[in-house]
Amino acid sequence: MDESKSVTRGRRRAGTVHSIHAASWLKQETLQRRKSGVSAASERTPLLPPKNQASQPSKSTPPRPLTPPAPRPGLKGQIVGLLKDNYLNILLVLLPFSFISFYGGWSPVFTFIFSFFCLVPLAAMLGTFTEDLALRSNESLAALLNATFGNATELIISLFALKDELYTVIKNSLIGSVLGNLLLVMGCAALAGGLREKIVNFNAQAISIYCSLLLLATFGLVIPTTFNAVRANPSSSEVLSMSREIALLMVLCYCGFLWFQLKTHKYLFDGDDAPSDDLPPVAMEAGAPEDDEEEEEPQFSLAVSVGGLAVVTVLIAFQSEFLVSALEPTSYAIGLSSGFISVILLPIVGNAAEHATAVVMAYNKKMDIAIGVAVGSSIQIALLVVPLLVLISWMFGLSLDLDFHPFAAIVLIVSVVIANSIVSDGSTHWLEGVLLLVVYLMVAVAFIYIKDPLSANVN
Repeated sequence: MDESKSVTRGRRRAGTVHSIHAASWLKQETLQRRKSGVSAASERTPLLPPKNQASQPSKSTPPRPLTPPAPRPGLKGQIVGLLKDNYLNILLVLLPFSFISFYGGWSPVFTFIFSFFCLVPLAAMLGTFTEDLALRSNESLAALLNATFGNATELIISLFALKDELYTVIKNSLIGSVLGNLLLVMGCAALAGGLREKIVNFNAQAISIYCSLLLLATFGLVIPTTFNAVRANPSSSEVLSMSREIALLMVLCYCGFLWFQLKTHKYLFDGDDAPSDDLPPVAMEAGAPEDDEEEEEPQFSLAVSVGGLAVVTVLIAFQSEFLVSALEPTSYAIGLSSGFISVILLPIVGNAAEHATAVVMAYNKKMDIAIGVAVGSSIQIALLVVPLLVLISWMFGLSLDLDFHPFAAIVLIVSVVIANSIVSDGSTHWLEGVLLLVVYLMVAVAFIYIKDPLSANVN
């Protein structure tokens, strides 16, 4: 990919800018001329010049004609442009082989490999369509959309694991998703942003709220684990009931955060000052204009974005089912623990959309969106997806709880504290990105040597 394609996926690409038909363009030009005071009659050449202007040349400057934008390609052109945009899409050639391997009874190792690599471009496409829809909103809602649909892969994988009652895989993958977003994604974003600026600043007010929510979510996740560890003979029913009640409180807390972010204190996440009573609502929500930056436009039509999002989500569902079914046999076949596969490998696939989006945003000096994607996704996993899965399992009579292995709980707490200490001042640089990446590599090394770290808590 050339340098022109290193900007956000939402920026216009060659031949895919927003189209305006000839009729609407002419209408727009007519409206502009009317606003400038040029009537249709005055555009004609008069027979005699007006008085007091017979011997003087006209000083009025005619309005500059509008240049019509290049038309957007049709459906086929948009799909071809999407496939050519990312070199990782070459992995989609493995898509039919994943179906053949799963339904044809091939080795689970082949099924795991095919579905694993197919999920990488599919997750990236999910992020592409999400970014295209996010361009129709402000930056805070764009970060929320990226985090929401970026976590769709983890949620779908967890639902198929829940169907098979693989509680350990669910806990591992969700803990790994939080660690991956906090350490790997945010570390790469800080490193990418630090390569262009010595000190990268971002919205300190929003980060302080994110840090508080992360600490709250971590506290809620480790309470059942601590309760189970300090009790001599804890009852499984007590831990399960406690987990369900805490999960309900965490979901309510996340709903309150959404109302806070999108309604009552929206200006904090948009980077604006506090609203004033002297300003009209439009002025309070608009923010400062960016004169030195070209306005980004959606790459696809709304129908293509929504339809593509639906198709990619269905394909991710199939690949997730293949992956979950082949995980344990592959673990025994290749000699890696299921803990390492689910904590380290699966979140890398699921976080591909957030990873690419956050890094590109940070490199293009949009650190607010990068931090919002990385930290916001971690909050959504810990404060919504994990408790939501506990409540879903309760609805279907299953026994998923919040009792994690003590090692995983300690790693989560330490990682959240380190991430908070790095981003709490509202600025970062490339060295802090390296530190976050080193912490993530330490966690990965630990799970390599711990062959079966979470099997003790299988329900």
